Amino acid sequence: METMQKTKKRTDHINEITPILEYLYSFFEEAQYTVGASKELNKLNISNELIQQLKEALKNPLQVSFDNFLLQEKVLYSFLKSIINEYFTKNTTLIGNVYFYLNQPTLLHYSIILKENTTSNRFVFNKLMNDFNNTEIGKRIELIFTFIPKEISKEAISEEFSITDKYEKLI
Repeated sequence: METMQKTKKRTDHINEITPILEYLYSFFEEAQYTVGASKELNKLNISNELIQQLKEALKNPLQVSFDNFLLQEKVLYSFLKSIINEYFTKNTTLIGNVYFYLNQPTLLHYSIILKENTTSNRFVFNKLMNDFNNTEIGKRIELIFTFIPKEISKEAISEEFSITDKYEKLI
């Protein structure tokens, strides 16, 4: 019995890590291709976007460093949002709807309507939120889950979350 539990934990771990590794592999494979192509173009004295960015970096390194910092923060935000969305997908049996608040660059704020608004169901999401917010990343980008009782009239929920420039419906 204990061996089966260890095997299941290993399998769960593999299933959680594999999509992240595939994303990173794809990202770095594309970056390697771009750098390789840029290297060959540069030999021919032809500029592409990467070469232009490098030339700009040599002219104004402080501005480029700041721009890169902002870009990395956006990429991190997007990556974290993808991971959290995947977590919701894994737990769809507990979720009625999930709404994401848009345009908050240092905040990942979700409103969750659970199928059954129980302490144990909330715990599944609160544990992730607390674990995340206790990391170094969580000090820069905060994660907030707000639980909305499904008993609130559907009209009130529809009216509040129909503002598409403010919310994105995920589930």
